[in-house]
Amino acid sequence: MIILPIELKKYFWDCDFAELDFSKHKNYILNRLLYFGDIYAIKFITNYISQDVIKTYLKQKGKLSLNISNLKFWEKLVAHDDLWEN
Repeated sequence: MIILPIELKKYFWDCDFAELDFSKHKNYILNRLLYFGDIYAIKFITNYISQDVIKTYLKQKGKLSLNISNLKFWEKLVAHDDLWEN
């Protein structure tokens, strides 16, 4: 189970952060972190979310939900196996 640290709360200004559940709201959470995330969010993603989950998200929703800069950044990042601990 992935628990979101309080440091990520700033990305979820429009909802009740305490009610976010990664398994239920995975695409919403990923979109916010991939789109707006800082270095802390990137480290959280690479430590707790598998490379395959991010690849799948990018293929299925990336072009519709991210801008081109974010999409290209994450496509390049997931290509580097050594950045992922999972």
